[in-house]
Amino acid sequence: MRALSFTGFLSRYVQELLNVPSSNLRKLVAATLDGSSRAIEPLVLYAIFSDRRKLFKKIVQDVPAFQEALSLMERFTDDELAKALESKCCELPTNYLKCYEAYCSVRDKKRTENYIKTLMHKKIVKLQTVRGVSNYHLYSRLELNPGNANAFLTHGDPTKLSLENARRIRDYLEAA
Repeated sequence: MRALSFTGFLSRYVQELLNVPSSNLRKLVAATLDGSSRAIEPLVLYAIFSDRRKLFKKIVQDVPAFQEALSLMERFTDDELAKALESKCCELPTNYLKCYEAYCSVRDKKRTENYIKTLMHKKIVKLQTVRGVSNYHLYSRLELNPGNANAFLTHGDPTKLSLENARRIRDYLEAA
């Protein structure tokens, strides 16, 4: 599975915020003018990082809601803006930084889940030892895939079990 790009995230995020199933800049800008000011910053970032800066400037040049965005576009090149977002530069307005943080949250979701499952695995192994519960007992009682459950329980492979199933195992052992 390909990694989520910032541009791909922004495209979906803006469309979702505006409830416009299109990446057409004119349609997206028109939707922000109808009252969704929350989508202005993600839309500006989307225009910049999808290489549509010139078109965006042309569309919003006389729109008061986008004057801050136009000044931002004048101050930063694409590379400078990317570095400023990554370093959480204090020169950027906070709503732009929040967009980048939202992207990082979505991008790093799997890594975070795997870390949580690794911590759960340690607790599960301790509980299994204390309670004397075998792997077979766990996956048969909880109706889990034996191969995936064994890979998680025996080798600690967090990719083999969902977070929900890891929680089910932990909860079962805590209740036992």
